[in-house]
Amino acid sequence: MVQKTWNCVLPKNIIITTAGGSEVKSVATYLQKKLVAATGYKVAITEKSATSTIHLSLNKSNDNSPGKEGYTLSVTGKNISIKANGLAGVFLWNLNLAAVASKRN
Repeated sequence: MVQKTWNCVLPKNIIITTAGGSEVKSVATYLQKKLVAATGYKVAITEKSATSTIHLSLNKSNDNSPGKEGYTLSVTGKNISIKANGLAGVFLWNLNLAAVASKRN
């Protein structure tokens, strides 16, 4: 596991995009509810958007580095991308983001 500090400012209109089917969309819906409760911001979910704030996806082929329940996180000042081998990795990351958002507001 590699730990790094990251910073991303969430806009008042958050767009979550998903890739990986209905299971990933279900996890995105959970995150949507948590972010709305924590921030009061508008959060939309879609499969495609050129301006997504958060992108959740499953790896098309297995990546051994994060493991079965791990994930790879990429953060810029305005965007967050999460890629995981399985649904558990996407869900665990969502729990982390929801906890951080709750503490900041």
